[in-house]
Amino acid sequence: MTNLPAPESLGSILKRIKNEASANREAALESGWTPPPDPPDDVCPTCQGFGFVRHNVNTLHPEFGKAFPCPACGPARITASLRSTLPEAYQDARFSKVDPRPDLPEPMRRSFQAAARACVAFCEPYAMPWLVLQGTPGSGKTLLAACIFNRLAGEARPVRFTVVKDMLDDLKRGFDDDSDQLRLRGYRDVPTLVLDDLGTQQDSEWARSQVYTLINDRYNRRLPTIVTLNTFAGLDARVEDRLRDVQLSVVLPIDIPSYRRRMQ
Repeated sequence: MTNLPAPESLGSILKRIKNEASANREAALESGWTPPPDPPDDVCPTCQGFGFVRHNVNTLHPEFGKAFPCPACGPARITASLRSTLPEAYQDARFSKVDPRPDLPEPMRRSFQAAARACVAFCEPYAMPWLVLQGTPGSGKTLLAACIFNRLAGEARPVRFTVVKDMLDDLKRGFDDDSDQLRLRGYRDVPTLVLDDLGTQQDSEWARSQVYTLINDRYNRRLPTIVTLNTFAGLDARVEDRLRDVQLSVVLPIDIPSYRRRMQ
């Protein structure tokens, strides 16, 4: 009967692996290999700059092998990534900084302040899914939409901001590699979408089709959406009908003079 060797203990295996790794490292150094530098001081020490971590659990645990946002820097990374879609002019937009417009007559001032309060309420989890801000250029509708965006991004809640014209240009760039539908999906599927300046884009059959597809898909799935527009006039009737659905959407008219002209 053949005598089998005694099974190697776990401690012995780990010690052997460590010794082999050390020997391999020394051999590599002798051959001219240079070890990678230590991470710079500004790299997160928890995740080493990757932004994700894996939990130290056994192989039978449901979280084994899965990546999770780094608890130290993950929220900040998510917020920075989200805000990269927001125009530079609105990076600092906050509800606390909104000008209450003391220059306006009392009825207009109250109307604008009521719109601002409604935008704050939209950030709550159980608010109406859609918000439409309608007003003349310079009335502050994009500013209020940006305040919503920054509130949600600051809480690391997935949100995307796009000017409708820029979105259509992005989709056109996908014609070269047939990625236009994949790009459109990025706008259709984001949990919260801000669509700025709807109706000012070049009106073509293709543009109307893309806008309707986006609006209709988000409407059917009740995905939170903020829309700003100057007027409903000229919109695709199907799009207008969905934007005005009282069971889904709140339409806030902001009929005040341009704050840009006041500052001149």
